[in-house]
Order: sequence, then C-alpha cells, then structure tokens
Amino acid sequence: MILPVMTSNRRNLVALGAAMLVAMHWLFRIMSVALVLPQAACESPWHGDEMRFAARPVQEVSNWRVGSGDRLAGWLRLLEMKGPDGDASFFRVDNAQGQWLGFIDRQGRVYQRIPFSMEEVFRGIYTMKEALSLLFEEPGPFSYSASGKAGSQSAVDRGDVEGMISDKEK
Repeated sequence: MILPVMTSNRRNLVALGAAMLVAMHWLFRIMSVALVLPQAACESPWHGDEMRFAARPVQEVSNWRVGSGDRLAGWLRLLEMKGPDGDASFFRVDNAQGQWLGFIDRQGRVYQRIPFSMEEVFRGIYTMKEALSLLFEEPGPFSYSASGKAGSQSAVDRGDVEGMISDKEK
C-alpha cells in the first residue's frame, strides 16, 4: 500500500513543478514588459523622420477652366507641394460646383476622391483627356482655357495641359 501513496505524491510534485514553471514564465514576460514600457513611452518611434510626416505648404501654380461643349465642366488646378526632398506637383480636378473629384499626378496616375470620406481610389494611368473623362464621368471632348497666374512661357502658362503629362502613357 505504500507504493500508491508515493505515486500520488510524485504526481502532485510533478503537477506543482509544471505549474511553477508556467507561473515563472508568465512572471518573466510581465516583468520584461514592465521594464520596457516606461522606456518606450519616453522615446519616439519616428526618431529623425519628423519632417517626413510634417504638414507641407501647398500653393496653386495655375488653373484652367475645363469646358465640355458649351458648358463649364469644372476646374483643373496645378498645385505644387513643397517638401524636404523637393517639390511635387499634381493636378486637382473640381467640378463646376467646386466639389473635389480627384487628382492626377505628373505620371498620369488618377485618384478619384470618395465623397464624405478621407479616401481616394486609384483608377489607373491615363492621358489627361481620358483622366478628365473618368473623373467628370462624361465622354468629353474637353476644352481648356487658362485662367491661372502669369509667368514664364512654359507648358503651364500656354495652357498646354496635355504637355504636362509624360508622353509614355499616350
């Protein structure tokens, strides 16, 4: 009868040892988090990247009145954003009521703005005429009349909107 008593004590000791190992494992995890958390709260994970995420000034370089037939379809605005890595320019497209429809970058990538949200949807790479048809949701043809700021005789100032996007997409 002594043998069964020893076996049950042995089982209890093994179970107690396993429970202590699990408890020590979790105690070690909690202590490591408790020691690391105050240090993480004092340090910024974006160390050195402050300018990458900072607000940047945007200015309107020029704008065009976009017509479809004899009516005003909207406005095409050339905006320039100043940044630490250089300037980035893009076109903002507004309809005749002044609602922001989307934007087109210099490579012809078109992003359509979703109303009542802060999201844009990438629609593809198009020529300027195709991009305007997509954003205005009408086939065109579109006419441009410059109404922007005066400056040097570049493609922007001449109103040559098609010349603003690289020819590889055409």
